[in-house]
Amino acid sequence: MATKLLKLQLTSAKNIMNFYANSTIKIGAERQTLSHFQIRQELIEGYWKTFVARHDELLDLEEQLTH
Repeated sequence: MATKLLKLQLTSAKNIMNFYANSTIKIGAERQTLSHFQIRQELIEGYWKTFVARHDELLDLEEQLTH
């Protein structure tokens, strides 16, 4: 279980790290509207909420991950 959570956490971290480029550079200026960024804000808030919750779960499983 701990290994699966760790893999999921790494995926979440990758999504967060790539968020800026995916929200701006990759879509082009013409699609960068207020509604686009409002939707993207909801998405990053969801990513962050998931990341923090999973982090707490991993801390509870720290002993399993170190052995």
